[in-house]
Amino acid sequence: MFKKPCAFDLETIANKTMVDILPEVKPAGNLKDPEKIKADIEKKKKDQIADLGMGR
Repeated sequence: MFKKPCAFDLETIANKTMVDILPEVKPAGNLKDPEKIKADIEKKKKDQIADLGMGR
């Protein structure tokens, strides 16, 4: 019996209530300067929140 393919197009929306339970962000291991470590963590947190709805 021939079965027809079925496709789904799911749109995802970020659930901002999940921010508190996201995994801890760690700076790159090669950074030594506290300012660069802080900037790296802030960027990674921002990226993490931006990717919430992407399902990566």
